[in-house]
Amino acid sequence: MPQEAWSGRNLEVGHLRVFGSIAYTHVPKQGRTKLDNRCAEIVLIGDDSRTKGYKLYDPCSDKITVSRDVDFDEERTWE
Repeated sequence: MPQEAWSGRNLEVGHLRVFGSIAYTHVPKQGRTKLDNRCAEIVLIGDDSRTKGYKLYDPCSDKITVSRDVDFDEERTWE
């Protein structure tokens, strides 16, 4: 890559994830009742440029959220 040739060091790409993969994010106590799930299945749409979080799309509620507490299932994608 041109960046590696110019700077002489390798780029860090460990934080990158597969676009459109299924993600599971933590639902805080204030947003759920006793019998609700503690995580929500949502779709990764990218990185947030203002924070250290991921932009996530919830197809059920049609909302976009930003969260750092995310587990990814990169083998599955949203269809």
